[in-house]
Amino acid sequence: MPISRRTHQFVVTEILEPKQAPLPLRRSNRGRKSLFSRSLQDTVVQGLTGGMTRREVSAHAGVHPSTFYDWLKNRPDFARVVKEAELQGRDIRIELLHLNHPFRGRRPPINK
Repeated sequence: MPISRRTHQFVVTEILEPKQAPLPLRRSNRGRKSLFSRSLQDTVVQGLTGGMTRREVSAHAGVHPSTFYDWLKNRPDFARVVKEAELQGRDIRIELLHLNHPFRGRRPPINK
């Protein structure tokens, strides 16, 4: 269907075709490669069994805490291993909190 448009003093009649959507890029590796590895998982497990918190472990491993929590949400096997390591390191964490507490020696920690 011819469409007329006015450019300066002349009337130009041309046939305009609808614009086609660009083809999607075909890349197999989109984005940045993940920092997650088995050696990093072992570092996290060692820290948690040693009484460190999740935030301390993520800083020790060189990973931002939000990345650490994303891994917990998106990797069920990692979440399971972290939970088990936290349970193993619970008593050590309580002892460390008690030793570093400003009122140390007045009252022992209570295990429920």
